[in-house]
Amino acid sequence: RLTHIFHNDAHDARFTMRVVGDGDRYGRGMSLTHTGPDPLVEFYDRRWDHDRDPDGLMLGQFISRYRLSTLLEPVRDGATVFETGITLDGGTAWRVGPEGMADCLRALMDADLVPDRQAEREARIEALTEKLDTLLEGKLEEAETHPTAGDAYTHLPREGGWDFNDGDRRLAGWMRRVGVDPRGLEIEEISDLVLENFRMEPGSIEDPTHRDDDLFLVDSFPVGEVSFELKLSELDPDATAEEWAEAKTAARAHFRGELATVSSDRVWYALIDRSALEGLIAEAAAQPDPSP
Repeated sequence: RLTHIFHNDAHDARFTMRVVGDGDRYGRGMSLTHTGPDPLVEFYDRRWDHDRDPDGLMLGQFISRYRLSTLLEPVRDGATVFETGITLDGGTAWRVGPEGMADCLRALMDADLVPDRQAEREARIEALTEKLDTLLEGKLEEAETHPTAGDAYTHLPREGGWDFNDGDRRLAGWMRRVGVDPRGLEIEEISDLVLENFRMEPGSIEDPTHRDDDLFLVDSFPVGEVSFELKLSELDPDATAEEWAEAKTAARAHFRGELATVSSDRVWYALIDRSALEGLIAEAAAQPDPSP
Protein backbone atom coordinates (compact mmCIF):
# COMPACT_ATOMS: atom_id res chain seq x y z
CA ARG A 1 0.00 0.00 0.00
CA LEU A 2 1.30 3.44 -0.92
CA THR A 3 -0.12 6.57 0.72
CA HIS A 4 1.22 10.04 -0.03
CA ILE A 5 0.12 13.50 1.02
CA PHE A 6 0.50 16.31 -1.52
CA HIS A 7 -0.36 19.96 -1.90
CA ASN A 8 -3.16 20.64 -4.36
CA ASP A 9 -1.95 23.67 -6.29
CA ALA A 10 -5.31 24.09 -8.02
CA HIS A 11 -7.27 24.47 -4.75
CA ASP A 12 -4.51 25.52 -2.34
CA ALA A 13 -5.26 22.50 -0.18
CA ARG A 14 -3.68 19.18 0.65
CA PHE A 15 -4.84 15.86 -0.72
CA THR A 16 -3.99 12.20 -0.25
CA MET A 17 -3.17 9.79 -3.05
CA ARG A 18 -3.57 6.18 -1.97
CA VAL A 19 -2.55 3.21 -4.10
CA VAL A 20 -4.57 0.03 -3.62
CA GLY A 21 -2.63 -3.03 -4.71
CA ASP A 22 -3.55 -6.66 -5.14
CA GLY A 23 -5.04 -7.90 -1.84
CA ASP A 24 -5.48 -4.41 -0.33
CA ARG A 25 -8.83 -3.31 1.12
CA TYR A 26 -10.71 -0.25 -0.10
CA GLY A 27 -14.20 1.25 -0.42
CA ARG A 28 -16.73 2.28 2.26
CA GLY A 29 -15.54 0.94 5.55
CA MET A 30 -12.66 -0.73 3.70
CA SER A 31 -15.04 -3.59 3.00
CA LEU A 32 -13.79 -4.47 -0.49
CA THR A 33 -10.60 -6.29 -1.51
CA HIS A 34 -8.81 -5.42 -4.72
CA THR A 35 -7.51 -8.24 -6.91
CA GLY A 36 -5.40 -8.11 -10.04
CA PRO A 37 -2.12 -6.58 -11.23
CA ASP A 38 -3.57 -3.15 -12.13
CA PRO A 39 -3.52 -1.02 -8.93
CA LEU A 40 -6.28 1.41 -7.99
CA VAL A 41 -5.37 5.03 -7.33
CA GLU A 42 -7.60 6.90 -4.87
CA PHE A 43 -7.75 10.62 -4.18
CA TYR A 44 -8.89 12.14 -0.86
CA ASP A 45 -9.45 15.79 0.13
CA ARG A 46 -7.64 16.32 3.43
CA ARG A 47 -9.77 19.31 4.45
CA TRP A 48 -12.21 16.79 5.94
CA ASP A 49 -11.46 13.90 8.26
CA HIS A 50 -13.99 11.36 6.98
CA ASP A 51 -12.05 8.30 5.81
CA ARG A 52 -9.20 6.27 7.24
CA ASP A 53 -7.17 3.39 5.86
CA PRO A 54 -7.22 -0.12 7.43
CA ASP A 55 -4.42 0.92 9.81
CA GLY A 56 -6.36 3.95 11.02
CA LEU A 57 -4.35 6.53 9.08
CA MET A 58 -6.47 9.58 8.26
CA LEU A 59 -6.97 9.88 4.50
CA GLY A 60 -9.54 12.69 4.20
CA GLN A 61 -12.75 12.91 2.21
CA PHE A 62 -12.87 10.33 -0.58
CA ILE A 63 -13.10 12.07 -3.96
CA SER A 64 -12.47 9.56 -6.73
CA ARG A 65 -10.81 6.31 -7.71
CA TYR A 66 -9.17 5.17 -10.99
CA ARG A 67 -7.24 2.23 -12.28
CA LEU A 68 -3.59 3.19 -12.72
CA SER A 69 -3.70 2.06 -16.35
CA THR A 70 -6.52 4.56 -16.97
CA LEU A 71 -4.51 7.45 -15.55
CA LEU A 72 -1.58 6.53 -17.80
CA GLU A 73 -3.64 6.71 -21.00
CA PRO A 74 -3.05 9.81 -23.17
CA VAL A 75 -5.85 12.35 -22.90
CA ARG A 76 -4.65 15.29 -25.01
CA ASP A 77 -1.85 15.55 -27.59
CA GLY A 78 -0.26 12.41 -26.20
CA ALA A 79 -0.08 13.78 -22.64
CA THR A 80 -1.49 12.00 -19.59
CA VAL A 81 -3.30 13.51 -16.60
CA PHE A 82 0.03 13.44 -14.77
CA GLU A 83 1.08 16.24 -17.12
CA THR A 84 -2.22 18.07 -17.69
CA GLY A 85 -3.78 17.73 -14.24
CA ILE A 86 -7.04 15.98 -13.45
CA THR A 87 -10.56 17.08 -12.53
CA LEU A 88 -12.01 14.72 -9.93
CA ASP A 89 -15.74 14.25 -9.49
CA GLY A 90 -16.68 13.95 -5.84
CA GLY A 91 -20.09 15.57 -6.07
CA THR A 92 -18.49 18.93 -6.81
CA ALA A 93 -15.71 19.64 -9.30
CA TRP A 94 -12.35 19.25 -7.60
CA ARG A 95 -9.14 19.57 -9.56
CA VAL A 96 -5.53 18.55 -9.01
CA GLY A 97 -3.30 20.66 -11.23
CA PRO A 98 -0.19 19.64 -13.20
CA GLU A 99 2.19 20.30 -10.31
CA GLY A 100 0.24 18.10 -7.91
CA MET A 101 -0.09 15.31 -10.47
CA ALA A 102 3.62 15.54 -11.26
CA ASP A 103 4.28 14.91 -7.55
CA CYS A 104 1.97 11.89 -7.72
CA LEU A 105 3.80 10.53 -10.75
CA ARG A 106 7.17 10.87 -9.05
CA ALA A 107 5.86 8.96 -6.02
CA LEU A 108 4.54 6.20 -8.28
CA MET A 109 7.87 5.98 -10.12
CA ASP A 110 9.78 5.88 -6.82
CA ALA A 111 7.59 2.96 -5.80
CA ASP A 112 8.33 1.21 -9.14
CA LEU A 113 4.65 1.25 -10.03
CA VAL A 114 5.21 3.45 -13.08
CA PRO A 115 8.30 3.27 -15.31
CA ASP A 116 10.60 6.28 -15.07
CA ARG A 117 10.69 7.10 -18.77
CA GLN A 118 13.45 9.68 -18.43
CA ALA A 119 15.62 7.32 -16.40
CA GLU A 120 14.96 4.54 -18.92
CA ARG A 121 15.87 6.88 -21.77
CA GLU A 122 19.10 7.93 -20.06
CA ALA A 123 19.94 4.27 -19.43
CA ARG A 124 19.35 3.46 -23.11
CA ILE A 125 21.60 6.33 -24.20
CA GLU A 126 24.31 5.19 -21.78
CA ALA A 127 24.05 1.65 -23.14
CA LEU A 128 24.25 2.94 -26.73
CA THR A 129 27.31 5.01 -25.85
CA GLU A 130 28.99 1.96 -24.32
CA LYS A 131 28.20 -0.05 -27.45
CA LEU A 132 29.71 2.67 -29.64
CA ASP A 133 32.83 3.03 -27.51
CA THR A 134 33.36 -0.75 -27.39
CA LEU A 135 33.02 -0.99 -31.17
CA LEU A 136 35.29 2.01 -31.70
CA GLU A 137 37.92 0.59 -29.36
CA GLY A 138 37.92 -2.63 -31.36
CA LYS A 139 38.21 -0.81 -34.67
CA LEU A 140 40.94 1.47 -33.34
CA GLU A 141 42.88 -1.43 -31.85
CA GLU A 142 42.78 -3.11 -35.25
CA ALA A 143 44.18 0.01 -36.93
CA GLU A 144 46.85 0.35 -34.25
CA THR A 145 48.03 -3.24 -33.83
CA HIS A 146 46.76 -5.64 -36.50
CA PRO A 147 49.52 -6.77 -38.91
CA THR A 148 47.31 -6.07 -41.92
CA ALA A 149 47.04 -2.44 -40.84
CA GLY A 150 50.82 -2.20 -40.57
CA ASP A 151 51.27 -3.77 -44.01
CA ALA A 152 49.31 -0.88 -45.50
CA TYR A 153 52.32 1.38 -44.84
CA THR A 154 55.04 -0.83 -46.33
CA HIS A 155 55.01 0.80 -49.77
CA LEU A 156 55.59 4.31 -48.45
CA PRO A 157 59.35 4.25 -47.71
CA ARG A 158 60.28 3.19 -51.24
CA GLU A 159 57.74 5.58 -52.77
CA GLY A 160 59.46 8.66 -51.39
CA GLY A 161 59.75 8.42 -47.64
CA TRP A 162 63.26 7.01 -47.75
CA ASP A 163 64.67 9.79 -49.90
CA PHE A 164 62.67 12.49 -48.09
CA ASN A 165 64.09 11.37 -44.74
CA ASP A 166 67.70 11.11 -46.01
CA GLY A 167 67.59 7.34 -45.72
CA ASP A 168 71.00 6.62 -47.26
CA ARG A 169 72.75 9.14 -45.03
CA ARG A 170 70.96 7.98 -41.86
CA LEU A 171 71.65 4.32 -42.61
CA ALA A 172 75.35 4.93 -43.27
CA GLY A 173 75.68 6.93 -40.05
CA TRP A 174 73.91 4.24 -38.00
CA MET A 175 76.09 1.48 -39.49
CA ARG A 176 79.25 3.37 -38.59
CA ARG A 177 77.98 4.07 -35.08
CA VAL A 178 77.00 0.50 -34.23
CA GLY A 179 79.78 -1.17 -36.24
CA VAL A 180 77.92 -2.90 -39.08
CA ASP A 181 80.45 -4.00 -41.72
CA PRO A 182 79.27 -3.11 -45.26
CA ARG A 183 81.53 -5.89 -46.68
CA GLY A 184 82.31 -3.83 -49.73
CA LEU A 185 78.70 -3.08 -50.65
CA GLU A 186 77.72 0.44 -51.63
CA ILE A 187 75.23 2.23 -49.36
CA GLU A 188 72.67 2.23 -52.19
CA GLU A 189 72.87 -1.57 -52.33
CA ILE A 190 72.42 -1.86 -48.58
CA SER A 191 69.50 0.58 -48.74
CA ASP A 192 67.79 -1.73 -51.23
CA LEU A 193 68.26 -4.62 -48.82
CA VAL A 194 66.71 -2.55 -46.03
CA LEU A 195 63.73 -1.45 -48.15
CA GLU A 196 63.04 -5.02 -49.21
CA ASN A 197 63.30 -6.59 -45.77
CA PHE A 198 62.16 -4.19 -43.02
CA ARG A 199 59.28 -5.18 -40.76
CA MET A 200 56.37 -3.17 -39.35
CA GLU A 201 55.91 -2.93 -35.60
CA PRO A 202 53.23 -1.03 -33.65
CA GLY A 203 54.28 1.31 -30.89
CA SER A 204 53.77 4.58 -29.08
CA ILE A 205 55.18 8.00 -29.87
CA GLU A 206 57.08 7.81 -26.57
CA ASP A 207 58.17 4.19 -27.16
CA PRO A 208 62.01 4.03 -26.95
CA THR A 209 62.20 0.61 -28.66
CA HIS A 210 63.13 2.01 -32.05
CA ARG A 211 66.06 3.92 -30.52
CA ASP A 212 67.81 0.66 -29.60
CA ASP A 213 71.22 0.27 -31.28
CA ASP A 214 70.13 -3.17 -32.46
CA LEU A 215 67.31 -1.63 -34.52
CA PHE A 216 67.43 0.77 -37.44
CA LEU A 217 64.39 3.01 -37.86
CA VAL A 218 63.48 3.04 -41.53
CA ASP A 219 60.44 5.30 -41.09
CA SER A 220 57.50 5.93 -38.77
CA PHE A 221 53.82 6.46 -39.53
CA PRO A 222 51.46 7.97 -36.94
CA VAL A 223 48.05 6.34 -37.05
CA GLY A 224 46.47 9.77 -36.48
CA GLU A 225 42.77 10.00 -37.24
CA VAL A 226 40.98 6.82 -38.20
CA SER A 227 37.49 6.79 -39.71
CA PHE A 228 34.99 3.96 -39.63
CA GLU A 229 31.61 3.57 -41.29
CA LEU A 230 29.17 2.34 -38.65
CA LYS A 231 25.70 0.94 -39.30
CA LEU A 232 23.99 2.29 -36.21
CA SER A 233 20.73 0.51 -36.95
CA GLU A 234 22.55 -2.81 -36.68
CA LEU A 235 23.76 -1.95 -33.18
CA ASP A 236 20.28 -1.21 -31.85
CA PRO A 237 17.38 -1.09 -34.31
CA ASP A 238 15.00 0.14 -31.59
CA ALA A 239 16.95 3.29 -30.70
CA THR A 240 15.48 6.59 -31.85
CA ALA A 241 17.36 9.18 -33.89
CA GLU A 242 17.40 11.49 -30.85
CA GLU A 243 18.89 8.76 -28.66
CA TRP A 244 21.57 8.02 -31.26
CA ALA A 245 22.38 11.74 -31.51
CA GLU A 246 22.98 11.96 -27.75
CA ALA A 247 24.96 8.71 -27.69
CA LYS A 248 27.22 9.92 -30.52
CA THR A 249 27.83 13.18 -28.67
CA ALA A 250 28.89 11.26 -25.56
CA ALA A 251 31.05 8.71 -27.41
CA ARG A 252 34.81 9.18 -27.83
CA ALA A 253 34.57 9.66 -31.61
CA HIS A 254 33.54 12.55 -33.81
CA PHE A 255 30.59 11.64 -36.00
CA ARG A 256 29.42 12.88 -39.37
CA GLY A 257 26.31 10.86 -40.08
CA GLU A 258 27.38 7.24 -39.59
CA LEU A 259 31.07 8.01 -40.25
CA ALA A 260 32.99 7.91 -36.97
CA THR A 261 36.44 9.47 -36.67
CA VAL A 262 38.66 8.79 -33.67
CA SER A 263 42.18 10.02 -32.90
CA SER A 264 45.08 7.74 -32.02
CA ASP A 265 48.43 8.45 -30.38
CA ARG A 266 49.92 5.21 -31.69
CA VAL A 267 52.56 4.79 -34.40
CA TRP A 268 53.61 2.12 -36.89
CA TYR A 269 57.41 1.80 -37.05
CA ALA A 270 59.30 0.40 -40.04
CA LEU A 271 62.34 -1.33 -38.51
CA ILE A 272 65.14 -3.70 -39.40
CA ASP A 273 67.19 -5.64 -36.88
CA ARG A 274 70.96 -5.23 -36.87
CA SER A 275 71.50 -8.99 -36.95
CA ALA A 276 69.05 -9.39 -39.83
CA LEU A 277 70.78 -6.64 -41.83
CA GLU A 278 74.22 -8.11 -41.18
CA GLY A 279 72.97 -11.46 -42.48
CA LEU A 280 71.53 -9.85 -45.61
CA ILE A 281 74.79 -7.97 -46.24
CA ALA A 282 76.86 -11.13 -45.81
CA GLU A 283 74.59 -13.03 -48.18
CA ALA A 284 74.71 -10.26 -50.80
CA ALA A 285 78.49 -9.88 -50.50
CA ALA A 286 78.94 -13.61 -51.06
CA GLN A 287 77.15 -13.48 -54.39
CA PRO A 288 79.46 -13.56 -57.43
CA ASP A 289 79.97 -10.23 -59.17
CA PRO A 290 77.68 -10.30 -62.23
CA SER A 291 79.82 -7.77 -64.10
CA PRO A 292 82.25 -9.22 -66.73
